[in-house]
Amino acid sequence: MADPAHPRPKAGDKRDPSPKSRRRNSIIKDITSGTQVGGSPDPFSSPLPNDAPRNRPAAAMDWTQPLPIIKALAPKVPMIGKTAFMHSLGLSETAKYWDLRTAVTVNVIRSFVFTPEPTSVGKSQHISLRDPGVKGKVWIANVTLPITPDDDDVRQATFGAIDHLAGSPQGDLYTAPELTEITAEWTGYRAGASSSSPPPDISDADKYAAMMKEVVSPTTVLYLHGGAYYLMDPATHRP
Repeated sequence: MADPAHPRPKAGDKRDPSPKSRRRNSIIKDITSGTQVGGSPDPFSSPLPNDAPRNRPAAAMDWTQPLPIIKALAPKVPMIGKTAFMHSLGLSETAKYWDLRTAVTVNVIRSFVFTPEPTSVGKSQHISLRDPGVKGKVWIANVTLPITPDDDDVRQATFGAIDHLAGSPQGDLYTAPELTEITAEWTGYRAGASSSSPPPDISDADKYAAMMKEVVSPTTVLYLHGGAYYLMDPATHRP
């Protein structure tokens, strides 16, 4: 029996999309407009070559109209067909893990964000070193560990491994990086703060001292963050 307080929608009535639907539409719009998901346009993105028009992000479009959708997806039809064919025959690497809908969706999204030229190491590092800032119930105290002449063993061992794998000295083929100081962060729970509290305007030494006053356990965890040894820093892995 119908509930008078919640009448069923009539044919032709428009219903407000759910939060999940709105989020999905926002992601699709970000991708096709060349915008990072949930963010602003990437200032480090480089223009695509003139010979790859199909790989260019589409302009922002009105997804309530069918024509922009057709224009965006028409160049993808061969790729969609190939994806469906390979998946149906079990020839794709993901066939045993994904269903057909997932395979097509992922490959379509990937085709919009694909860039023919690989990103340089320097650019990747720069993008990954964005500090989101500190706030909330956490102490962050920066620390720098100085180096000594004895610390050069690891660097020399790396150079030796390169020469050994190549079968001859390779020092003239690359620039040997200098040994630099190691930076890290002391991190601890900040009991007297709210979820939006900024860090106090004091030195890192004073922050460390304040953090240690609240420590209730003698355990210290040394956390080596991810990043393939060349991306990100402690700021990207704060609790």
